[in-house]
Amino acid sequence: MKQIKYKLREEKIGAMLFDNEKGAVTKLDEEQYKKILAKHKEFNYLFDENGLPLFELFKSKVPREELPSDCLSAPSKVYFELTRKCNLSCKYCYNRSSFAFPNELSKEKIFLLLNELRSVGVFEVRFTGGEPTMHKDFFEIVNYAEKLGFFISLGTNGTFDNNTLEKIKESNIKIIILSLDGPKEYNDSVRGAGSFDKVISNIRKLREKRDLMIKVNCVLTRDNKGFMEDLVKIAVPLGVNVLNFVPIKFTGRAKAPDIKLLTKEDMLNILSKINYLRGRYKVKIQTYFDILEGSEHLPSSLLNQKSCGAGIEVAAISSFGEIYGCVVSPANELEDSKTKRLFTAGSLKEDNFMDIWLDSKRWIFRDLKRVKSEKCLKCRFYIKKCFGNCSVDSYLNAGKLNAPDPYCFADLLKNE
Repeated sequence: MKQIKYKLREEKIGAMLFDNEKGAVTKLDEEQYKKILAKHKEFNYLFDENGLPLFELFKSKVPREELPSDCLSAPSKVYFELTRKCNLSCKYCYNRSSFAFPNELSKEKIFLLLNELRSVGVFEVRFTGGEPTMHKDFFEIVNYAEKLGFFISLGTNGTFDNNTLEKIKESNIKIIILSLDGPKEYNDSVRGAGSFDKVISNIRKLREKRDLMIKVNCVLTRDNKGFMEDLVKIAVPLGVNVLNFVPIKFTGRAKAPDIKLLTKEDMLNILSKINYLRGRYKVKIQTYFDILEGSEHLPSSLLNQKSCGAGIEVAAISSFGEIYGCVVSPANELEDSKTKRLFTAGSLKEDNFMDIWLDSKRWIFRDLKRVKSEKCLKCRFYIKKCFGNCSVDSYLNAGKLNAPDPYCFADLLKNE
C-alpha cells in the first residue's frame, strides 16, 4: 500500500489532520474541514501540482450526528500489547510481565485488528508488552502495520540482541522508547544485571538510523530522583532525542512495600531540577505536571487538552484482547476485581473494537465531571499548562476517580 503524507479523519465537528511523516496531529474546525474538501488555497500543501490529494480521507462509520461528543470518532493512538513475555523482571513493572500466556491474541487476530484500526483512521500504533520484540511474529506484525500505513512506535526494555536491532533499523518504526532508571548500579538493581550496558550499546547503534526518534523513559521514585542529571549526562552524548521522567504509579509490581513513592514536594523539586537541566543540556525533557516555565512541546498524535488522552484519544489493547484507556491502570491486572472492571471498557471476546470505542458508558475517563478533581477544575493551570489529575493515581491513592492527584504541587507555588 502506498505511503501517504497525511491522514484526514472526519470528526463529529471538524476533523483531525495527521502528518504521517512527522507524527503530528492538528485539530480542524468545521470551516477548515470544508475548505480542505473544497480545495481552498489555504490548504494547497495538501494537494500535488495536479490537484490530487496528498492525504487519505477517513469518514465516520456512523452518521456524524450519532458520534459521541466526549471522544474522537476513533482513537488517534492505540497501544497494542503483543505479549506479556519479557526477559526482565523489573521491580516497577506495571503489568508484572514475565511469560507469555496461552490465551494471547494470535497473529491472525492481530492482523484483523490492525485492519479494523486502519479502516477507521487510527493514526499511530505503539507496540508494547511485556517485551514486544520477543513475540515470535514481531517483525511480521510490524511489516504488516507498515503496509497498512500506520505511524509506528515501539515501547521496549531495549535489551534486544543484535539481530533484532538490525531489523529495527531496517523497519519503518518512527519512534522507539527505551527504559533507563539511572546510572548502571542503580538501573541494574531494579531492571536486572547487565541491562544498563545492553541498553546503552543498543541506543548507540540505533542512533545510526538518523530518522529514528529515540526516547528514554525513567521511572522516578525517591530512590533515584537524585540521579536525573547523571542520566541526562549519559543520554546527551548518545544522541537521545527525548528524556521522559515518569513518576512511579502504584500498580503491578510497584505495589511492593519497599517501593518509595514520590511526594508533591518531591515533584516540585523534580520540576525545578528539570527546568535547570533544560537550560543546561541539549536534549528534550518531558515530565508530569509540567506547570513551571519551560514545558517541552513535541510532535504528537495526541492533543491532551482537557484531560490525558486515555479513553478519549487513546485506546489500549491487551495481549488477551481486553480494551481499556490507560496502560498503567488496574485494567491490566490478571485477576478479576471491581477495580479492574472499573478501568476496563470491554473485551474483544464479546464485542468488536469500534462498538466498544463508540459506547461512552464503558469509558470512565470521558466524564470529566466524574474524573477531574474540583481542585483541578478551579486551578489556574488547568488546560493552560496541565490536563489535571490522573484519575488512576487519584483512585489508587484515595479510592476516588476525582480525588486530588497525590503528585500535584500547585498549592505549593506562591500566587502570582
